[in-house]
Amino acid sequence: MRETSVSEKNSNRHLSLPISKYWAWLPAVLVAAGIAMLSLTEHPDTFLPPSASDKVMHGIAYFVLAVTLYWALRSCRKTWLNGIYAFVGSAAYGLLMEVLQRYCTVSRTGEMSDLVADMGGALLGVIVCFILFRK
Repeated sequence: MRETSVSEKNSNRHLSLPISKYWAWLPAVLVAAGIAMLSLTEHPDTFLPPSASDKVMHGIAYFVLAVTLYWALRSCRKTWLNGIYAFVGSAAYGLLMEVLQRYCTVSRTGEMSDLVADMGGALLGVIVCFILFRK
């Protein structure tokens, strides 16, 4: 049996740890990409159920984004600041989407009420994460 040197063990350990942390970010990246696609492309209103409010859909989308961001941040480091980072990241992304809708699309408009719904969903997501992951 071949013995491995200390440097080989350290290099193998060093390679294997970050990869699992990268995979934890995949759900957040996919949710963010989905939000961008739905926010910046034109789609018929028949996509939404007739009883669904636009603001409720915004809240749900950013709730999911905040939860996935919190989960990814928590996989890297367990600290109480993860909730703040997840909220600020989700809210900033919501602001970016509203600005892009306003200035970079023809048929979409950025609204302050949508941003409030985005932030409300993100805040609710972080609160749920704090409740679920408290020690």
